[in-house]
Amino acid sequence: MKYPVRDTLRIVVGFLCALLPALDAAADGETLMPGGALGIARGGAIAARPSDAFTLLHNPAGLTELPGHHGHYGLDLAVDSICVDPYGYYGWGVVLPAERPGTPPNLDVRRSEFGDPASVSYGRRHLDQVCNSGGLAPVPQLAVSFQLADKLHVAFGFVTPVLVTGAQWGGNNGTIAVGERARPTPTRYQLVRQEVLFALNPTAGIAYRALPWLSVGASLQVAMGALNSFQVMALRAGTSPSNDMLTKLHASDYFVPSLTLGAYANPGRNWRFAATFNWSDGFDGSGDLTFETNHYHQGAAGDEFVPYENDPVKLSKVKVPVPWTATLELRYAQPRASGEAGDPMTSERWDIELDASYIASGQVSLTRAQVAEDFSLEFRRANGEPQDSLEVETTDLAELTVDRHGLDAVALRLGGSWNVLPGSLQVSGGGFYQSRGVKPDFASIDNYGFGRVGFGLGVRVRLGPVDLTASYAHIFQETLDIAPPAHEPREEATDDPKSGFDQRIYEDGELSERPLRDPAAPSASEADGVASVRQAAVFESEDVRARVINAGRYVASFNIVSLAVTHQF
Repeated sequence: MKYPVRDTLRIVVGFLCALLPALDAAADGETLMPGGALGIARGGAIAARPSDAFTLLHNPAGLTELPGHHGHYGLDLAVDSICVDPYGYYGWGVVLPAERPGTPPNLDVRRSEFGDPASVSYGRRHLDQVCNSGGLAPVPQLAVSFQLADKLHVAFGFVTPVLVTGAQWGGNNGTIAVGERARPTPTRYQLVRQEVLFALNPTAGIAYRALPWLSVGASLQVAMGALNSFQVMALRAGTSPSNDMLTKLHASDYFVPSLTLGAYANPGRNWRFAATFNWSDGFDGSGDLTFETNHYHQGAAGDEFVPYENDPVKLSKVKVPVPWTATLELRYAQPRASGEAGDPMTSERWDIELDASYIASGQVSLTRAQVAEDFSLEFRRANGEPQDSLEVETTDLAELTVDRHGLDAVALRLGGSWNVLPGSLQVSGGGFYQSRGVKPDFASIDNYGFGRVGFGLGVRVRLGPVDLTASYAHIFQETLDIAPPAHEPREEATDDPKSGFDQRIYEDGELSERPLRDPAAPSASEADGVASVRQAAVFESEDVRARVINAGRYVASFNIVSLAVTHQF
């Protein structure tokens, strides 16, 4: 049977929601702060303090301040605690319709491995808390710089900001353990898990001293990556597990260029001024999308549906933009009477730096994609009986877009260092504030660029030509309460995502007449926002719209540890 173009849009929206968390780190919150042990110790206020080859990432113009050749070898590790307490009940959004056009005949509207979703034991259970349990991985930071001439320096390396490296919500199959039983993960329509298959980010920079007091520089980074991202999608609008499909997106792009331009001014003994601008072309690749129909039909028998993995669907284009960032830096240093020029650990007593950044997250919210060819959704029964497929035509599809509803953000960073024993022992500290980068109504586990404050501490010890640096930072993220929309019978739904948010549940197979209100949920006036993110659903009708899925209380904090060895050679 043919599938209408309007409904095909729901499929594409679904895979985009699964793709974005891994590919739009800067806009969605996975980038936490500038990397490198000294930068972390100073709360990220580092762009106007060239100290070693990691200046390649922070401000390439500062490379001219480094005498001779330098190396930086380090590890940054971010340990996150990101959780959501969803508002509502498992029975909210369960739909048990009769057979209708556009769906496979004799569709089992109740069968899943979790029992009958129309039962009281299922419907009245409050949605369980879900936390990110993705694996932790230290990020290597490698950079070397060379002084080619008195005014010319170059640098090469593999450098990156501090990132959240893992994402898995509940079990890797879209379930969450509840005692000795399993239930469908409440956040499954947002994200299940991600697998990074390949990642590399070679970087090269150059700096030139144009005037005795002014240097300019640029660096080019080429990110390369391939990943799998998993999300649950509803065949028909609603939260019945019997309708759910598991989608796997495979995407790759091996040329994601980003350019950093920098300027560094050293007009006198005390003051330093700097400016940087970072632009990225964003992810612009291709991939494929695989559907596993009837994902939650484990253990089915007879004529019941069983999980079936379809052939991959080719995606000819996937474009995820990354916001540009502009930063101004101001530093004051108290110099010493003696010390080596270009070595703040010997030439300065102490310093303090203020950085102000503008992050254009609200100007690059649209993500684009295109399906390359017609495809079909196949179904299988346990007894092998044939089952009609759903044919999806893409002939009339133009380029598709999804809005991430980002907000332009600002970040203020203040930090400094004190040479307790000049040339031997240095301590650093700092803090920062970053404003919210997403509209609250659209906050979710894959779009968590909320407001943040943080601090860093660190120590650097010099042992001959080698410096050892250890640092720690903690980030507090604002807690957002996103209220569920007001109860409204689903038959009254419109294109407004907040409409038709039915809070009734089934009791013994019959839809109750009264809504089941969540006493933990705040009212719209008390909350930070009202949930507006809709599930990815292939089929919806005028009386059953795609369900809003992001109501909940979002809490997060982050710990960062970093170690680095730097030396001059």
